[in-house]
Amino acid sequence: MIQFFCLFFFTSHIYGFEKMLESKWEIDQEEGRGWSYKNPGEPTLFTSTTADRLNKLELFFRTFLKESRTNGEIYEATLHQGFRPKHAVEVLKGFTAQNQIIVTPTDGQKWRKGSYYINYDDYCNRSNRISIQLT
Repeated sequence: MIQFFCLFFFTSHIYGFEKMLESKWEIDQEEGRGWSYKNPGEPTLFTSTTADRLNKLELFFRTFLKESRTNGEIYEATLHQGFRPKHAVEVLKGFTAQNQIIVTPTDGQKWRKGSYYINYDDYCNRSNRISIQLT
C-alpha cells in the first residue's frame, strides 16, 4: 500500500508564492511539480529534464517579450508560469548570448550585462529598473 502525505499552501503574497515554488523545485528538480510517483533518479517513459521545462519558459518568453516588459513584470510572469527567478535568468542569458533581446535601463544608467533584476527585492523596490524586449 502506497501512502501519500499532502501539504496545502495558501497565500495571497507574491513572496510566499515564490517560496512555495522554491520548495516544489527542491522536491522535484526535473519538473518543479513538488511530487513524484517514482524513486528519485529512476527514469521513466515520461521523464522530462529541466532543459525541457526551460524550453517551455523560453517559448512563453518568446510571446511575452514581444512587447517591452519591466523586470517586475517578468518576475511575476515567471512565478505564474511555475518557474523560479533563476530559471528566468537562465533563459534571458541565453537570449542575450544570441543577441535576441534588447535590455534598456529605465533610469538612464548603463546596464550591467547579465543583470536582469528578477528577484523579490527588486520587484518591491525597483520593479521598473530595466525593460526587456525581443529583437
